Amino acid sequence: MCHPPNGNDGKELTDSPIKSDAFLWVNQQGERFCNEDMDYVLICNRVLRQPGQVYYIVFDDDFADQRQTFRNPFGPVDESRVDTARELGYWTTADTIEELGAAFDVSGDVLAATVARYNDLVDNGVDDDFGKNALDLKPIRKAPFHMVRTYAPSDVALGGLMVDEQMRVVRDDGEAIEGLYAVGNCQGGTFGAVDYGAEIDGFSLGRAATTGRLAGKYVTQ
Repeated sequence: MCHPPNGNDGKELTDSPIKSDAFLWVNQQGERFCNEDMDYVLICNRVLRQPGQVYYIVFDDDFADQRQTFRNPFGPVDESRVDTARELGYWTTADTIEELGAAFDVSGDVLAATVARYNDLVDNGVDDDFGKNALDLKPIRKAPFHMVRTYAPSDVALGGLMVDEQMRVVRDDGEAIEGLYAVGNCQGGTFGAVDYGAEIDGFSLGRAATTGRLAGKYVTQ
């Protein structure tokens, strides 16, 4: 499971108010690589295939209004968080697209070509490259331009082992394997997919404590 933050100082992840908005996303080469409004898990899988598992969100100075007209709209931007993101170095602003790329060692020429192609798609109202919904196609023309560095670290593995009601690991036929137990995120199928139903700090801790206690109970019986 991967959820994209903007930075990591070695102690905690840090976020700006824009980290998964469906603006233009590019990789370290300055190339677009996905439909930015796909299902969250699919997007993160695409990010993990990019060089350095890093991507950049590119948008123009109308972003505050644009993000409220997406297919899945966002609320107003918290300017204090924008200021913090700039101070921490993962939000940059420039008068030209080429200067924007240079701030993150992304080829300005490639990025400019990517933006030009994206604007063509916006004008045509159809994303012929990745199939993004037309409501999410926003022009990148009004200076100054903005670019936010983001990445998708692996938070936790959810493809664990299937268990029965006594926390015993089961074979494909449902038969329990004697003496083998799995608890917490080592269990599979808990959320019916490969992502949590909600992004909440400590979300897995209650389940880990509960299933661990139950496993201990059944082991001693």
